[in-house]
Amino acid sequence: MQNIKFGVVVCGLLGLVGCFLPLTADLTFFDTRAFDAANFYVIAGGYAAALAMGVMGVAKGMQRWMSIIAIVGFSVVVLRMRGQVLELMKAGIGAKLMGVAVLAGLALAILTTVKPEPVNR
Repeated sequence: MQNIKFGVVVCGLLGLVGCFLPLTADLTFFDTRAFDAANFYVIAGGYAAALAMGVMGVAKGMQRWMSIIAIVGFSVVVLRMRGQVLELMKAGIGAKLMGVAVLAGLALAILTTVKPEPVNR
């Protein structure tokens, strides 16, 4: 259970990288800032929060509060995508990375909540 925190880091990073890769042939999620900037920044912030909590967990031991913030980060992404996460699997590589990262990351963050680690100082 102690190595699941690395999965949270990887999922946060993959989701963040997926935001900058193509959703379709000529459009990235980053390009959607032109007409919906708030949505981009909230979703990128959700991935970044989960990534930050995973990195802190690797450095100091994944504690329950870190896991809860990672869950919130991934949940914000799911909610902002308005339940269309599975639709992302039919689009480009960026969308696939974002979809897989949010689903796997949410599951792994929940698992890290079940058994937190002791603090490494």
